[in-house]
Amino acid sequence: MLTPRTRTYLEFPQYQLDNIDDFAMAIVYGVVGAMAGWLFILIFRFCDRLFASLPGSCLRTTLAGLGLGILKRGE
Repeated sequence: MLTPRTRTYLEFPQYQLDNIDDFAMAIVYGVVGAMAGWLFILIFRFCDRLFASLPGSCLRTTLAGLGLGILKRGE
């Protein structure tokens, strides 16, 4: 149940468009986000096809573990 104190945190001020460039930037951010999403999907499809072509599950698991280790080491 919402108490009067927590209710104030859920209210957001109404956005006012001060400059038309804000709308253009929102469109640019949306396009860039969509492109990043498609790139993410294509990378996973490529990895799926790559690992499906490898013989044996032991080799797939080993390569996946090595890949995760390389990602962790680069952190």
